[in-house]
Amino acid sequence: MKKTQFLPGDKVRLTGAFLRSTGQYAGGEGHSVWIVQAHPGCRMCATGDFVLTNQERSTPEDFTPEEYAADPLLKYRHINAKNLERVKGM
Repeated sequence: MKKTQFLPGDKVRLTGAFLRSTGQYAGGEGHSVWIVQAHPGCRMCATGDFVLTNQERSTPEDFTPEEYAADPLLKYRHINAKNLERVKGM
């Protein structure tokens, strides 16, 4: 299966297959749309396996204030690219 490449500014959402596999038949995640952000120097983003979105993390305690000061983009959520699809027509 070919890996989808997402670019900064792309609008993305979770795929239906991912939502079904995690039992998310109802709720807001299926309607959420995020914008891909550039994250220079990020090892996760460099592989193309993960993308940085504009959704703030639900666990801000994962990083220290010093880490956030060094990289403010840490406050946003990385999502596995194989679980995302580009939103068309928005």
